[in-house]
Amino acid sequence: MEETQTKSGIKVTLHKIEFSDKNTRVYLTVDNNNKNTEISFYDFNSKPIQGNRQFETTTDYDVDYPEIESDIPAGIVEVGVILFEPLEYKKNNLILQFEASKNYEDVKFIFNVDLLSPKTRTRKVIRCDKRSRNNRKI
Repeated sequence: MEETQTKSGIKVTLHKIEFSDKNTRVYLTVDNNNKNTEISFYDFNSKPIQGNRQFETTTDYDVDYPEIESDIPAGIVEVGVILFEPLEYKKNNLILQFEASKNYEDVKFIFNVDLLSPKTRTRKVIRCDKRSRNNRKI
């Protein structure tokens, strides 16, 4: 996918989304481009929305995915995976909302992902096959 948004000196890049029957994994980079200001990024404030439902973050104790640290000093880049409840990869429009905080100001990042678009399907949207558990591009 490699979609990037920059606001208030904070750059958030959505790299890819992986779907499985256990969870949905969103791979992100959060880059604090501010010179002297620490930011906060709390993954529990992240929300995916599909149709008229919003979903919550979740955990997976079987796999150790890299996490994005909550406090990100100036000039630091954090790379990690946010886990959500299972989402439907065959449904269209997925909205991913992420939130950072800078000097007590909430900075929202909203990514609209068209899962049914041929352009999206050839990018980094991956489905985990229930039988083989291997990741496959859809």
